[in-house]
Amino acid sequence: MADQKKWFKAWTTLLIDSLSMPVDDIGRFTVLGCLIASRGENGTLVTDKKTLHTLLQCKELSPDFIKNFNVIITENEGLCNGTLSVTMKNWNKYQVDSTGYERQQRYREAHSVT
Repeated sequence: MADQKKWFKAWTTLLIDSLSMPVDDIGRFTVLGCLIASRGENGTLVTDKKTLHTLLQCKELSPDFIKNFNVIITENEGLCNGTLSVTMKNWNKYQVDSTGYERQQRYREAHSVT
């Protein structure tokens, strides 16, 4: 992608959601999104538990956080000891900026010679 992973989209409704969710969790979601965008791939970040908790400034991610922000955490037993895969569901649907590609495709279709 041309954007070089320098952005992370967050819905402005997070301001409204903060009335029903702890503000700390919204901050953790934003930090996690930035981490996945900068260090992850296809919506998944592979890291160890200690690093994840240090970066998100928590001892554990609550079940409510995982549910509210559509996060999947799995332990990677086969890859390296102690690593986790942290995945945001529907990453491509909400994060990938395909508007430039789609616009270019429509232009090419309209101007193609058959």
